[in-house]
Amino acid sequence: MTHKPPFQRRFLAPRHWPIWLCLGLLRLVVVLPQKQRMAVGRGIGWLFFQLGKKRRAIAEINLKACFPHWSEQQRQQVLRDHFRSLGMAVVETGMAWWLPGERLMTLHRSEGLEYLHQARQQGQGVLLLSAHFVSLELGNRMLALHVDEPVSMMYQRHKHPIMEWIIQHNRGPHAQMIPENDVRQLIRALRAKKVVWYAADQAYGHDKRNAALVPFCGEPAASNTALSRIARQGDVAVIPFFVQRDADARGYLLRLMPPLQDFPGEDAVADTLRYHRLIEQQIARAPGQYLWVHRRFKSRPPELPDLYRDL
Repeated sequence: MTHKPPFQRRFLAPRHWPIWLCLGLLRLVVVLPQKQRMAVGRGIGWLFFQLGKKRRAIAEINLKACFPHWSEQQRQQVLRDHFRSLGMAVVETGMAWWLPGERLMTLHRSEGLEYLHQARQQGQGVLLLSAHFVSLELGNRMLALHVDEPVSMMYQRHKHPIMEWIIQHNRGPHAQMIPENDVRQLIRALRAKKVVWYAADQAYGHDKRNAALVPFCGEPAASNTALSRIARQGDVAVIPFFVQRDADARGYLLRLMPPLQDFPGEDAVADTLRYHRLIEQQIARAPGQYLWVHRRFKSRPPELPDLYRDL
């Protein structure tokens, strides 16, 4: 597992003061009541929408590819909802880092926790099969309140050293972080009967190992098919897990589904398609809360159109 990086004096250099100022403001927002916190988050999302022209274009392309049957008005509504969700997710990240557990317990409800507890009682490793919905940081923190040990998760190191330190420092008490692509460490955690959060729904180069083109919302997407191989490593219960923000943004639902039966199968692509169908079902419940600003359809073979070519 990863070790926390030490704090470095260079982090206090004047050029880093804007980062510390933003973090300080976020810390202040977190102490507000939930209604006011989310109002600030919507304001942040409005700024993202106005200033993030490139990310807005990516989200528009993704929505058009995934929902060609929608009207332009429908897509624009979801686009705006998405950017509001992104802004609220910034505040939710601060909530995940700094709100005490007893406060977080009052903000969420859950369904299906019994599937997680049953698997653990039976001595199984648990693979929480999830995806990149915007409230994932807060959802994982809330889930950790129901588990008697830190939840393991794969993560991508932040490029900025201060943000990497902040993330490691604040996730540490409730998460054991596994560096991106270190599948061996993930498998060791499952064999040790740990609870592991795993999401493989982002673009994955078609020429890599364990890669295949698998439809996502009907559009061919370069996808990681390693899920099948990981799920075969010992006695593992694969339990779909998603977090959804309520429509009024005053609370959250942690949704755990029954362990997947007859999984993995003989065909890794079929298993990945089954995974994508789970994500699509969750997207249908809250379309604006999926991470549409990610280039989901990049890294495809040259015979397929480059959807982002003009960006």
